[in-house]
Amino acid sequence: MRVNYRGTMDWRGQKIELAAAKQDNPNMPVSLRVRVFDYLTQPRWAADVTFDQLPAAPLVEVARHMGMSLPKELGLEGKIVGVLGYASIGGMQGQGSSA
Repeated sequence: MRVNYRGTMDWRGQKIELAAAKQDNPNMPVSLRVRVFDYLTQPRWAADVTFDQLPAAPLVEVARHMGMSLPKELGLEGKIVGVLGYASIGGMQGQGSSA
């Protein structure tokens, strides 16, 4: 699968911003944004993933593959809409819904 992305790299300002957004990948139900700051002095980073009508069913297997212990009978249906973010300072936060 090919993913288009765009961004900026400011080496002097120690800032990198990359995004694989919906407008660049219209058929993907996921977009991603990553920002890195002060990587030579005091590295900080943040990333967020936005879900837009992502099929929910495969997410159980992905979670198991990542080490989560889930009941065998657990399943998901529908589509996921929302955003999940993580920052090196501040941790994880998110908001979403399913349809």
